[in-house]
Amino acid sequence: MPTMQRVEDGPYGGYGGSYYKAEHGQHKIKKIDAWGRSYDGYDVVNGFQFTWDDGYKGPLVGHQNPNIYRPFEFEDDEKITSMTIRAGHDVGFVDAIEFNTNKSRHYEVGGKGGEPNVIKGKHLGNGDWIGAEGRDPIHGADAVVDSIKGHQKPFRPILKKTIVVKGGKGPADAMSIKQIPRPTPSVGQALIKIKAFGLNRMDLLQREGLYPLPPQAPKTMGVEFSGTVESVAAGAETDFKAGAYGGAYAEYIIVDTGMLVHKPPELTWEQAACVPETWITASQALHIIGKFKPGRSVLWHAGASSVSICGIQLAKAEGAKAIYATAGSQEKCGFLVNELGVTAAFNYKSQDWATEVKKVTDGAGVDLIVDFVGANYFQGNLDAAARDGRIVILGLMSGQKLPDGVDIGGLLFKRLRVEGSTLRSRDLEYQRKLRDSMVAHVLPRLMDGTFKVFVEKVFPFTEIVEAHKLLESNQTRGKLACVI
Repeated sequence: MPTMQRVEDGPYGGYGGSYYKAEHGQHKIKKIDAWGRSYDGYDVVNGFQFTWDDGYKGPLVGHQNPNIYRPFEFEDDEKITSMTIRAGHDVGFVDAIEFNTNKSRHYEVGGKGGEPNVIKGKHLGNGDWIGAEGRDPIHGADAVVDSIKGHQKPFRPILKKTIVVKGGKGPADAMSIKQIPRPTPSVGQALIKIKAFGLNRMDLLQREGLYPLPPQAPKTMGVEFSGTVESVAAGAETDFKAGAYGGAYAEYIIVDTGMLVHKPPELTWEQAACVPETWITASQALHIIGKFKPGRSVLWHAGASSVSICGIQLAKAEGAKAIYATAGSQEKCGFLVNELGVTAAFNYKSQDWATEVKKVTDGAGVDLIVDFVGANYFQGNLDAAARDGRIVILGLMSGQKLPDGVDIGGLLFKRLRVEGSTLRSRDLEYQRKLRDSMVAHVLPRLMDGTFKVFVEKVFPFTEIVEAHKLLESNQTRGKLACVI
């Protein structure tokens, strides 16, 4: 059994640490979990733990630090042939642990500084120890890192490219690509290597500092993507393996495994990247908030937007009596009627859409209105809504304050219900239910061609500024995507 006892001195990590005998009968080490910390440009080791092939876990040496986590899992016939400890010269500090195996594999955690001490042959696993300052077996140098800089070489952590906004907020031209440390998944999470990501209007608002981020959300923009699983954290229960919500505007992202969806082979990476946020948002607006039922009528504002394009297809497939839409050009109105099959589309720049809706419905109005515009459309929504109708507000493109003279009488006399929603602020359990609903009801129709993903243009990652400017122009119909 592994034992720990006090010793007066030791060769790997300074003085006064603890003794760790890495033995467990005839069993072999199956896995090593290692934790580290990035501090002031250097990576160091905070702790590690061995797990044997019978599942027995040895004592934790040092302490866990979520900043850097590296799991090393060995094959059944794989054995450690040598282990290198990189230690600080005179402060009891472990910079790195490296392993080599009989499979010619190399594993490491920590930095490249310090003095290398190689352990191999008969000494491997027979009581060589690493310790620090008599406090933790690996102290991690929180208090002593400044005193050892002269003995270390700078260590560059694994980096990822990500899109940032200079000053935290600003116009499209303020965006640039920067390298930051690549994240490491925690329990229940996976690290995804992104192939493509979709653009959404909330990205514009976040870039300008106008989108209130929920506490759990990262500062990096982007909420939908496609990619491959790079690694899955220990303890995650998932059928996603290596090869198969940080932000999506980056090379890598950390995601809860419960939110992942297997990419259908019928979709390209660009199409797959444009599915999650838009279809989930449209489905939530139609079913959960809008309480849509077959035989009812729907009005989708911003009809050529990505969410409305999804919502129109959903409503049509699920038996809407009539589907109406608004758009800002005759070209878009033609697209909505001729390609998506809406009952009628109204050009809000040249028509009074509320009057037109009442005209084509013989004054009855529509049962459900889904709105992204907000303040300037509020009165029109009240006028165009049918008795007992519902108005779902998903955006505030025209602002938050109502114009003077808005008559809210329709709320009372028509018994209307108005409800707003932001998907990103919902808790994980709610989002998982929406994800499951999309898998059950949307993916099969995407795979058989009933539903279509309209991707207007694909940009390279390096042209994110141009992509944002096109989205801001309101000239698009469908999605924009970036490939990495």
